[in-house]
Amino acid sequence: MNSQRLEFMPASSSKTQHPLSRKPTARESKAFSISHQNVLLERMEGNIQMIADGHVLLREKLDGLEVRMETRFNEVDRRFDAVDRRFDRLEGRADRLEGDIGQLKESQARMEGDIVQFKEGQDRLEEIAKEILQRVKSLESRVAAVEARLQVPMPATSIPDEVSEKIRQLEQRIAFLESHVA
Repeated sequence: MNSQRLEFMPASSSKTQHPLSRKPTARESKAFSISHQNVLLERMEGNIQMIADGHVLLREKLDGLEVRMETRFNEVDRRFDAVDRRFDRLEGRADRLEGDIGQLKESQARMEGDIVQFKEGQDRLEEIAKEILQRVKSLESRVAAVEARLQVPMPATSIPDEVSEKIRQLEQRIAFLESHVA
């Protein structure tokens, strides 16, 4: 084994040069017989076989690594596909929400317009109620003036039924308006 190690060491690391690293002398050539060549060939075949076995093991490891990497890449692809599907669903939801928000904004604008119209109508009703109240007060003052001129209270029986009904309706309207304006 020791000689085998010397055989693979560079020439500079040993004190004496290996017989194969230089040209053999004539005497060494004779000594270098077929049996020595056979031993060297066997060593070389052993080394070649060891290298081949190493390559086989390395190939097996690389094949296993390739299978594991392919499995992992498939898992990563599957996860990316799941993320893409989730992203597509979220995009769809976002689009629907944007549409809903647009509809809500339109509804809000319509409601604001309706509120403005309602307030305008309410203001107009208040103006009308004030006008009616002023007319009623004016009528009351005129009726009071007429009654003062007559100085004679008119009996209820002398007023025709139609007139007394109209008076009663006016009194109800006046009471209604006074309760809503006040």
